[in-house]
Amino acid sequence: MNQLSIPAAQSLWTALHAEDGAGNWMPPAQPSGAMLSQARTALAAMPTRLQPATKQVKADWLIALGIATAGQMTADDAERKVSLYIDMLDHEAGCFSKDSLRAAAGAFKWFPSFAEVKAVLDAERFRLRKEAARLKRLLEPRALPPGNPAPVTPESIAAREAAMRKIGIL
Repeated sequence: MNQLSIPAAQSLWTALHAEDGAGNWMPPAQPSGAMLSQARTALAAMPTRLQPATKQVKADWLIALGIATAGQMTADDAERKVSLYIDMLDHEAGCFSKDSLRAAAGAFKWFPSFAEVKAVLDAERFRLRKEAARLKRLLEPRALPPGNPAPVTPESIAAREAAMRKIGIL
């Protein structure tokens, strides 16, 4: 697996979205303590973001999209569409974000069809699930690659000497 050397000052967002040309994730080789702390916080918020969206969350997002994509639709037509879409959409709460609203509002001149709304939210669902999986992987203990010994540190030297003394080698 490719890894990316990310300076400690770089953001968690950069670490989660670094990909090679084929779209494979390139996790940071040595994430900083601050980055790992941010990752733990972000992962702790994931259960809330991954639970099904409430009708109110969906309604608020769809109404905002309707305002952003004003057209020739009557208020009755808009209410019927929003009501129908709310019942048909099964996306997670985290999909109904400012970012997905911005993407949808920028993509459509008029209020979109259900298929168009679903496509925007499906892309957001994919991004959200990928982010959750990458956060989990970032926080997993790392195994050393085969053939590479553990780095030698003063602590590791002292631990080895203590173990050798204990069994009578030193």
